[in-house]
Amino acid sequence: MKVTLSHNAGFCPGVMRADKLIRSLIAGKGENERIFTLGKLIHNKSYCDELESLGVFSIEYDEVEATLKALADKRVTLVIRTHGVTREKYEALLSLTECFPNFTLVDMTCPSVKRIHKIAEENTSDDTVFLLFSKSTHPEAVGIMSYAAGEKHHISSPDELC
Repeated sequence: MKVTLSHNAGFCPGVMRADKLIRSLIAGKGENERIFTLGKLIHNKSYCDELESLGVFSIEYDEVEATLKALADKRVTLVIRTHGVTREKYEALLSLTECFPNFTLVDMTCPSVKRIHKIAEENTSDDTVFLLFSKSTHPEAVGIMSYAAGEKHHISSPDELC
């Protein structure tokens, strides 16, 4: 049997960017520093398991403040995963950087996702309807929807448009 690997196989550019940064953070990590990702950095169990073996752990948004309090004597770096977060969560995380001087927030939201955030923000208002073709619970879609104003809906199939 012949197996041919596609020339497009591997991580997308946004994930490659995040991987490069996380590996740089790991290489420069001091004894008094902890690195976390907000949720799994990407949808790849083997990759996330490898990060854990290197001392990078995933936490959920509702665990961030308690983690910062518990590690008040440590430098804590939190990496926002490639999917991004909602506008509200991003703003709340930024405010935590003011409350916890040893806390660094690193936004690794994929540039393509950031571009969609901007499109949603700039092209919607209270009198528009925003439709996003997506799975409504996917973290990337949840984040995108938070940047749209007005009426907004997730559409998961063409049948839902009828």
